[in-house]
Amino acid sequence: VVVDATRLDLALLAPPLAGLVDAKGDLTIDMPADFSWTGDIAATGLDWPSGSAAAVSGPVRVRKEGSILTWRASALAINGARVDALPDMVPGRYTGATAGEINLRTNALDIYDTQLQGAAGSVTARGGIAPRTGAMEFNGSARLLRVQDFGPVAGAANARWSVRQASTNAPMRIEVAADGRELTSDI
Repeated sequence: VVVDATRLDLALLAPPLAGLVDAKGDLTIDMPADFSWTGDIAATGLDWPSGSAAAVSGPVRVRKEGSILTWRASALAINGARVDALPDMVPGRYTGATAGEINLRTNALDIYDTQLQGAAGSVTARGGIAPRTGAMEFNGSARLLRVQDFGPVAGAANARWSVRQASTNAPMRIEVAADGRELTSDI
């Protein structure tokens, strides 16, 4: 079955995401309730809890097997992206890829691999969230070619990072190991 949907409201379909998406692709239904969908999306005005993007487009595959919903998007074009924790970051154009799964029974989220690349550099992330306890663990790497796009320091840097929290009320532990090249600042 070919699905061609326009202006789907993500706030209703996939909270906490917000924005509008057009999607066209092939839907295969495996009775009684499993499915797979492979197609192209074009989303505008995207917002999520830690940032936003003016537009995201590219091929996506979504599959539901039992209580597991998986996704894979290997060649996304992302325009006007912002990260709330980096207010000095200039909204920019990026390419991205992501793959992961959500357990629809427990709402546990696992991100296998996410990559984002643009003129300022690249970042990778993987990890997960266990909503029953609030525990989370994410880790990855960053290669910043233009540190000045993110704050009051110029130069380049490479880093490995991790963020962990044992439960909702536990302290968050952030670890970063970085090295810089030709760093300068007017501070």
